[in-house]
Amino acid sequence: MLKEYLAFGGLPRVALAKKHQEKIELIDDIYKTYLLQDVRNFIKNQDTVQFNNLLKILSSQIGNMVNSNELSNTTQLSYTKCEEYIYLMEQMYIIKLITPFTTNKRREITKMKKLYFLDIGLRNMIYNSFNDIDIRVDNGSIFENFVFLELLKVLQKPNTIQYYRTKHKRWSGN
Repeated sequence: MLKEYLAFGGLPRVALAKKHQEKIELIDDIYKTYLLQDVRNFIKNQDTVQFNNLLKILSSQIGNMVNSNELSNTTQLSYTKCEEYIYLMEQMYIIKLITPFTTNKRREITKMKKLYFLDIGLRNMIYNSFNDIDIRVDNGSIFENFVFLELLKVLQKPNTIQYYRTKHKRWSGN
């Protein structure tokens, strides 16, 4: 069941579907109607191509730090638009950004945040891969995203999830 969850996520209708292709079709429908259509209404088709590129790039960066300058350059969106669209996706419960752990609040605000998707199946639709977890090159990132989602379920205050990175640029959970 875990392997299936890591491929198709946990949306109820998708989880209850019996066939592999049916699950993909359901996720694709959710992706096209909820994400693309609703977002297009918000951005008024101004930056549709760039927004889609931003989504694809973000889907390849789960568990990694988000650098808005780099995303802006890659997608040809302004820095402000890039930040606005990332904020929009977080408000729509598509992604979640977590802050670094630090005792200096100013640093916490200015440091890059780590990115996770709130449904792995939707992420895999954007990433365009439903391959078995055992043969995927991104299996570590997917599993890290899974652990993050499990922490969200059990913590009383989900906003207390942070990451820690040593001065030697090594990761540690918090």
